[in-house]
Amino acid sequence: METDFTGSWRSVRSDIPGYVPEGEWLRFSEGGVHVWEIAQPEGKGCPSVTHFVLKKEAGGWRLCPIIRQSGAIAEGWGVTIERTGEKELAVTPQHGFTTIFRDESD
Repeated sequence: METDFTGSWRSVRSDIPGYVPEGEWLRFSEGGVHVWEIAQPEGKGCPSVTHFVLKKEAGGWRLCPIIRQSGAIAEGWGVTIERTGEKELAVTPQHGFTTIFRDESD
């Protein structure tokens, strides 16, 4: 099921107050190590890049960051990931706000 998300997904909207769309990406690979990238405002430094794995759990997934220095997998947090259309994913972490990502893989 995880491979259902394979590809590059860019944020297009969110119900997070003050959220600026199109500056966040989720890149899911078939190999199981994925990338979450958040752009910084222009002139504010490099993007934030987190490598992670997904673990299936009751009611959704657990997004588990990979600790850069050691390569260990952190406990992470629960997240719901659902397709809302052929080219859209709805991602809802534990805070309850949903961000919609559109497939950019074409």
